[in-house]
Parts: sequence; structure tokens; C-alpha cells
Amino acid sequence: MAAIIAISKANLGADPKMIDGKFSRMASFSVAFKPISGQTTTWVRCTAFGKTAEYVEKWCRKGDRVSVAGDFYQSSYTRDGQEIPVLECKVFQIEKLDFKPDNQDRIDELNPTSDNGQGQPF
Repeated sequence: MAAIIAISKANLGADPKMIDGKFSRMASFSVAFKPISGQTTTWVRCTAFGKTAEYVEKWCRKGDRVSVAGDFYQSSYTRDGQEIPVLECKVFQIEKLDFKPDNQDRIDELNPTSDNGQGQPF
């Protein structure tokens, strides 16, 4: 069973991995966040498709702070005979929350300033 949940502040654990599917591109990445209880860091395996995956590929890098919304569900895998629970998310919305100075080209592309050559912003 999946639940629609949003994480307001999380960090990407690594650069996203892109996969070319038959019908669209897929981005695979993990985010980490601290729950309100502040105990241990929680990791979520994320997948995004189509336009959302293209956004992730273009704008998101390891360490970036993001907000993620999607269908969250729990799965598991077995390691050394022990079942390990995993939190996963099929992302339908992701937003980058901050930009670092080394990403200035990406900032300029995201927030273009057009003055029509006349000093007017419109």
C-alpha cells in the first residue's frame, strides 16, 4: 500500500542515475532527512519518470537540498539471512530548495532575465 507524502527538506545522497526506458527516461536517486523526532537519518530510494526525471537530471546533484512529494511505500531485501526494510518513493514532484554558487550557470538558466534589448523586463 502506498501513501502520498511530502518531505519538505531532504538532501540527495548521490548524483542521480539516469536510465533510458522504452517510453521515457527514469531517474534513480536517494534522499536523506531527519524526522521531526530528530533521532536517526532516514533514507528513501526514489524513482522519477518523464519530465520529473529530466528535471532531476538537469538540476539535482549530490548534496542538494530538495523537497520531494510522491507515492511512498515500504519494501525489503534480504542480507545475510536478515530482512532489511527499505522506504521507497515514486516521485511526482521535486523542487530544489537552494542553489550553491558553483551552480551559477544552472541558476541563470532557471531564472532567465530577458530585457528585450530595451532595458525592460517584459
